[in-house]
Amino acid sequence: GEFSFLLSSKIKFIGGSIGIDPLRERILYDQVINELIMGRILKSQIIKRDIFISDKQIIDIIKNSPPTEIYQDTTFWIGGQFDYSRYYELLKEPRLREFINDYAKRIKEDLPRRILSGEISSLVRLTQSEIMENLM
Repeated sequence: GEFSFLLSSKIKFIGGSIGIDPLRERILYDQVINELIMGRILKSQIIKRDIFISDKQIIDIIKNSPPTEIYQDTTFWIGGQFDYSRYYELLKEPRLREFINDYAKRIKEDLPRRILSGEISSLVRLTQSEIMENLM
């Protein structure tokens, strides 16, 4: 299943064709389990808190926030500024449709987690400030 696929992917990535030692494999095993558990917890909280990203929001993000790979490409910079007109032309390029679709998928997966993390962080800060008020 999902666990086996993730574990074998990590082992191949780290060990290459020679593999890895049993201790490192155990560490990766634990890491994959933790990632899967955290992923499920985050997903349930995203659903519980009704955090939803619309297609319009994704399109707006794609238009206004180029992916890192493109933003760091010097051919898109003119006079020290990012050239959005070149970027918009690139978005129209049919050969890059798969790349743009992958970027949209990354946004749809990552943004709800960022929103949830922000909500959790603000709760932690609130709690810390309340503690400070009570100490004073």
